[in-house]
Amino acid sequence: MSPFFTFIRNSFDSHLRNPCDSILLRKLFRAPKYTPRQIPEKETVDEIIFKIPTVRDRLLLELMARGGLRVGEVLKLRVKDVEDQRLILRYPKSGKEEEIVFIPQKVATG
Repeated sequence: MSPFFTFIRNSFDSHLRNPCDSILLRKLFRAPKYTPRQIPEKETVDEIIFKIPTVRDRLLLELMARGGLRVGEVLKLRVKDVEDQRLILRYPKSGKEEEIVFIPQKVATG
């Protein structure tokens, strides 16, 4: 072992405290408390959707709630992307070139 490491080992104070281990810093940098998200009931979602006055906004909400689409995916939809109960998503967030999403018949005809 080199003399430098011997010097360090002999001069090491075993009672040396970490300066970052203080009460103030522990309180300041506390891990956030996890609060689980509340998923609304189906009736609540239906109530919100049917209170929307404009057909366009109601359709946007229906596609998001019933088809599991994101806002950006719904806004990118075009008429040629809709085939009965199938929606073709171009360049979704998953990174694929396209994905197919199935929507309920009620939403497709409504």
